[in-house]
Amino acid sequence: MPNIGALRAFKGFMETGSVSAAAKRIGRTQPQTGRLLVSLEQEAGITLFNRSNKRLSPTDNGWRYYRQVERVLASMEGLESLTAELRADPRRNHLKIMISPLILRAILGDALSIMRSERKAFSVSVEVRDRIDIENWVGNENFDLGITTLPLSHPAVSVTEFCRVEAMVIMKNDHQLADKAQITFSDLVDEPLIVTHSRSILRMHLQRLFENMDRNFEFSFEATNGTTACQLCAMGLGLTLADPFVALTSGGRDLVMKKFMPTITLPYGFVVPKWKTESDATVRLKELVSLNAKQKITEFTQGVLTGGFLFR
Repeated sequence: MPNIGALRAFKGFMETGSVSAAAKRIGRTQPQTGRLLVSLEQEAGITLFNRSNKRLSPTDNGWRYYRQVERVLASMEGLESLTAELRADPRRNHLKIMISPLILRAILGDALSIMRSERKAFSVSVEVRDRIDIENWVGNENFDLGITTLPLSHPAVSVTEFCRVEAMVIMKNDHQLADKAQITFSDLVDEPLIVTHSRSILRMHLQRLFENMDRNFEFSFEATNGTTACQLCAMGLGLTLADPFVALTSGGRDLVMKKFMPTITLPYGFVVPKWKTESDATVRLKELVSLNAKQKITEFTQGVLTGGFLFR
């Protein structure tokens, strides 16, 4: 097993881009940090760095090694956190939550406010994880509750669905289709389409729909995530199929949300480690998140049914 200090130095270097910045992060001198990086490379037996004019830059293998180091250190920090938690407070009023940044505000914010008002000793650590990475993290980290879109399957966790939303078409409120009660597949195919990355759940749903309709899957813009896709819609560049929770917190102005046919359903679920007994705080937070999510679904569904949910 590589030296933990060397792994932390390596992570610091990869995330800051310099030995001096990495040294400041880990509380070592620059020469000490440089020696840790050299020893790690020698122990690994692979070339982690390119060297040019006395400067280091990561190799392709270095980047691959970094991704695994990040997971290893997260596991170690999770173990340290759990140890401190069990020693300090068996009541477990502190929770560690994993959630996608795209749905944090829509689903979690109000529930945390209520928890804080109900429990003065309550505290929380929010770990932001991209949806596509959550399955890689759940088995390696100490956490109390994960909140994500489904499906998700991992032998170390239990998954419970708590709500379902329908994917909606998002467009600028002066778009030529904005007056329609609902948007169909035939409406989409001739419009400039904004899609998310190829591994996103909605992108895969949409691509299968095009294939089933025997149409070429063509789009005008590709965005990293649903938030960016909605912001491009707000610029009048086209329309997108989006998770309504993501659309509501995208920051895009003068957008309208329309029902899409055929229906594409997005289930949401709670993820908890099988080995960990749920605390009262976890149970209560799950209850509040579920209630908050269902209330928001009712609000925007009513808006959609009366001609389109408009948000500014």
